[in-house]
Amino acid sequence: MSLITPLRNITAGLRCLSLSSNSLMAAANKQPVVITKPAKSAYLLFMVDNFPTVKRNNPNMKSPQIIALVAQEWNTLSAVKKGSYENKFQQQMKDYTKALNMLTDEQKDDLERQKKLTRDARKLRKLKKELSDLTSDKPKRTTSYTFFQKEKLNNMPSPRKIMDQMGECAEMWKKLSSHEKLPYERMSEQNKKDIDAWKQKTVADGRANKILELKKKIAELSE
Repeated sequence: MSLITPLRNITAGLRCLSLSSNSLMAAANKQPVVITKPAKSAYLLFMVDNFPTVKRNNPNMKSPQIIALVAQEWNTLSAVKKGSYENKFQQQMKDYTKALNMLTDEQKDDLERQKKLTRDARKLRKLKKELSDLTSDKPKRTTSYTFFQKEKLNNMPSPRKIMDQMGECAEMWKKLSSHEKLPYERMSEQNKKDIDAWKQKTVADGRANKILELKKKIAELSE
């Protein structure tokens, strides 16, 4: 077994099975029943028990390093102690299977829907992260008024309520002549050119199709 187990598996292990009489009553009332699968192994149960302590004792240590330390402890653990975690793991799996068997077909369908929603949410976060990485250098669309507002807000005395400052900016903008607005409109036009140049760059470096594909997948999952 690898010394460093993916952190997401360890986090999943933090969720233990709990199906009390109250939750059974909730199921009878057709309220959603949440049954989370236990950790995948005795090793992960040990990791769940010891990770918080090692982290607390080593606040400046990164998670992969903490995982490695706990993994080393597991490797040196006595057969008796490892056996206790194996027994605990087997019991949790039995409880989990028993809890599933107690659900009605309708509740099982609901549980599957919940799992799908969780998978889709995880996938959506991943896609958005990929899109963010691919578009991190994209210039932000900025209007002529936004350029004006940013300039004025930076020069206003503080502390003042932001809504009052923004209202004052709006009034100042309304009073500007076309000639006075011209510099900000030119900045906005340059901003549009910068965005167009960025789009051309993504075509040249091959990002454009990937960006389009990611946006389509995100839209489908968001429906």
